[in-house]
Amino acid sequence: MCPSSTCSSTRPGFLPDEYYGQIQVTSIASNSPQSVAVVLSVLPSGSPLPPEPRPTGLIFTGAAGVTPCSQDVQIGNPAAQPTEYESGVIGAAFTIELTDATVQPDQPR
Repeated sequence: MCPSSTCSSTRPGFLPDEYYGQIQVTSIASNSPQSVAVVLSVLPSGSPLPPEPRPTGLIFTGAAGVTPCSQDVQIGNPAAQPTEYESGVIGAAFTIELTDATVQPDQPR
């Protein structure tokens, strides 16, 4: 299992907007340090909360001519009521198994 870390905001009173930052990760590796982009989206009170895909990006690697392993994406629902989502792919190189579903509150799909 890979180590993980939690990022949180300690500043109260954000106005509705998008706030950008970076986290720098340093190790003894030759390509260190690395940066991770962070976006905090603050919605107006009463706004519907969108589904949360995790991870938010996938990187596929492998040898030429060999199909890389599949990767999982979970869809979370931070809202207090069930939410529906639809998903699709852009381009012919990818497929997706579940294209639409209803996700219950506080549940990944």
